[in-house]
Amino acid sequence: MRVFLTGGDGFLGQYVMAALRAAGHDITALAGEPTSPHRLRALGAARVVPGRLEKPEPWLAALAGHDAVVHLAAPVKVWGPWSLFREQIVTATQRLFQAARQHNVRRFLYASSETVHWGEDVTSLVGIDEDARFARHPYAGYSRAKQAVERYLQAAAPHPTASVILRLPFLWGPGSKFLDELATQARRGRLLWLGDPAMPIEAAHVVNAAHAVVLALERGRGRRAYFVTDQHDHTLGAFFRGLLRALRLPEPTRRVPVRGLRAWTRLAEGLWRGLRLPGKPFPMTRFELAFFTLPRRYRTARSQHELGYRAVVSWEAGLAGLAAGA
Repeated sequence: MRVFLTGGDGFLGQYVMAALRAAGHDITALAGEPTSPHRLRALGAARVVPGRLEKPEPWLAALAGHDAVVHLAAPVKVWGPWSLFREQIVTATQRLFQAARQHNVRRFLYASSETVHWGEDVTSLVGIDEDARFARHPYAGYSRAKQAVERYLQAAAPHPTASVILRLPFLWGPGSKFLDELATQARRGRLLWLGDPAMPIEAAHVVNAAHAVVLALERGRGRRAYFVTDQHDHTLGAFFRGLLRALRLPEPTRRVPVRGLRAWTRLAEGLWRGLRLPGKPFPMTRFELAFFTLPRRYRTARSQHELGYRAVVSWEAGLAGLAAGA
């Protein structure tokens, strides 16, 4: 297929480009930054189109002649005005999807997030599948925007352009900025244990996520969502201990009580919003706290049966890869 890709120079995008090329697909990549074109060509893009998602008019015609759009680009922010998320996630995706339809692009793959299910009204996500309801009161504008896009794509009138949605969890692997920051904080002795170490969580090695993108592009059913995970029973404590050991980093020696932090994050968000303080609430937002306190274990039968998805990088192999590069 001839694929138009957004977010190709991001953490996931780099691996998706490699997976698309390995599967024999031809890539046109959108370059949102001045330094992106050279990097995208080096990663394997046959063509590079300069342009920004917020201002699509100059480049949308470049979709002509493509078989598919893979839309990965989005601001991954835990805090910010709703207008930012609405413009850069909701409106940008709607315009891209409409243009794909106008140019008779057959497939539109959208990278969504597990956090469409995270919110004030949700206490556990253990055992859910893709048909579980969204959070009614999502913690962050990012989650609210992802919800809005999913609803839009699934409610779109029947059309030859088939939309396929992947709900991705926390992604890990070589090249992760999160792991870089984790290493920095660990070396400075600033890490703290937070939450129940036995709590189930979900994650996906970035190679597994990229593999799922290719499968969904080729086999996904229109207006369907698919969970993607490592298919490993991660728990909060074992996950972070594994990462820290693979990276040869010291484990935290102190623990923070969650109960007081829940109350503080709610208060801090109100203060930051009411006083229009710069940056994000300190020390974290409710969205960030949910990562450490919301139990989650997703059923992946749909992605297994309809996409043929199986994790290609095991937990052990992924850790070995991190250790080799540490």
